[in-house]
Amino acid sequence: MTYHREHCNKVFNASLAFPPDTAATNDYYGGTNNAGSRIYYINSSQDPWQRASIIDSPRPVVSPAELVVCADCGHCSDLRGCPSLASTHNTTGCASTDSVDRARSNVLRRMKRWVA
Repeated sequence: MTYHREHCNKVFNASLAFPPDTAATNDYYGGTNNAGSRIYYINSSQDPWQRASIIDSPRPVVSPAELVVCADCGHCSDLRGCPSLASTHNTTGCASTDSVDRARSNVLRRMKRWVA
């Protein structure tokens, strides 16, 4: 934590409280029960940030959630494809991009409904 605290102080000129008041932020924005709509929560199976996102939407009709599952799916694999980064054990990429392709199709279909 020392590294992160010092890094934040350098980047933000020591203007941030540490640790941050996450409870206040969650209260203000609603945490996992936010009032937003037309938000498509999408995460990848091996994305380390997925726990900081919405995995199961509390209101799937207005704000669905989807998990892209494939080998080497990391952060933003729905945008960059799979694998997100090269790895020593998978140099040829995914055996199948079906999960990424399906997620992209679902997002596009939903967005077309939202703007229609």
